[in-house]
Amino acid sequence: MKSLRFIGKVVGKVFPAKIISTFFGMGYLPIWQEHWASLFALIMSYISLYLSYGSFLLSYDITGIAFVAAVFFLKLSIAFFIIQTIAIFIFQINEPGANSNENIIIHIVLAQLLVVALTMPATLAIFHSIAGLYDQMCKKMFICPKWINSFTYFLIFFIIPYLFFNIIVMMKPWPIVTIQLHYNNVLSITAEGAIYILYTIISIYLVACVFFDLTIHDASVFNQYIFNNIKALNVDLYKMSKKLV
Repeated sequence: MKSLRFIGKVVGKVFPAKIISTFFGMGYLPIWQEHWASLFALIMSYISLYLSYGSFLLSYDITGIAFVAAVFFLKLSIAFFIIQTIAIFIFQINEPGANSNENIIIHIVLAQLLVVALTMPATLAIFHSIAGLYDQMCKKMFICPKWINSFTYFLIFFIIPYLFFNIIVMMKPWPIVTIQLHYNNVLSITAEGAIYILYTIISIYLVACVFFDLTIHDASVFNQYIFNNIKALNVDLYKMSKKLV
């Protein structure tokens, strides 16, 4: 254990564990640290998605884009998990008082990214219903320019997993508080993120199935394609998405 601490202190001299664990210092904000970090992470991730696959995305409808986004976010989450584990371990070696109830929020970022990846079928079901209402309002009451429609569609698509996740974060469901009171290490902090993910997944799928006509079959087929294509993002996901329609 002493050797690990020594290695952690040495690596901490060059590895930005504090910056990563606090997500660029957002963990030190006076209020709403988790929500700002979650929002910023989603914005940066979607910008990265567009910069990486912009022309690829423009060829698809919303279902095809959802496939690409889900696979991208899942791959991004794997990278974040590795970075998070190293960062929290080193940060707590150098600053033992650091904890998830104050300044460590990187697990919130990872949880939000995984929520987007794992709840895409539910997000799509809710999106289609809300977008349909927007289309009716736009056609009957306003003449909306194309760019406003595109921005509104993206905003709806963006905000659904963000709202569900952050409502759960605000609620701090059991056993989050118990974990924070009795444990403070990389395993307990990672477990907190996993609990947030679990509650959010249950909530959004329940709402989508009960109120927005999502079926378990559609959700399972969609997610199966996501996991089957995590190793190859550049395949023609649009053709596969047509099989679900």
